Amino acid sequence: MVPILASAMKILYLYNGEDDKTLAASSDTTYSYSLNAGRLLSKDLLSLNDADELNRLALQLRDDYSSFIFSLNERFLRRSLTTENSLSLFFLSDLSNKRTEHFMTFDVVCHILLLL
Repeated sequence: MVPILASAMKILYLYNGEDDKTLAASSDTTYSYSLNAGRLLSKDLLSLNDADELNRLALQLRDDYSSFIFSLNERFLRRSLTTENSLSLFFLSDLSNKRTEHFMTFDVVCHILLLL
C-alpha cells in the first residue's frame, strides 16, 4: 500500500480492501479513506469517511446520474443498435449488470465528491 498524497507533514491513504489493516505509527498527520468494508487502523489515523454525507451525496446525484445513463440508451436507439425485436443493445449490456459488475462508476463519483 502506497500513500496517495504525501508531503513532509500530511499523508492520505485510500484503501479499497475488505479486511482491516493496521498501519505503523507515524509522526506525520495521517488520513485514511476507505472505499470498501475494510478499514485502516492506527493510533493517530484520522478517517475522512462520513457514511451520512456519502448517502446524502448519493441521493442528491441519483436522478441526474440515472438520466445520464438512460441518455446513453437513446444514442443506441438513434444508431439502430438493437436486436431483431428492437431491444436496445444498451439494455442488454448495461442493465444485465455487466458495466456495474466491473466498474463502480456511481460509487466512485460519490466518493470523489465526498473527498472534495
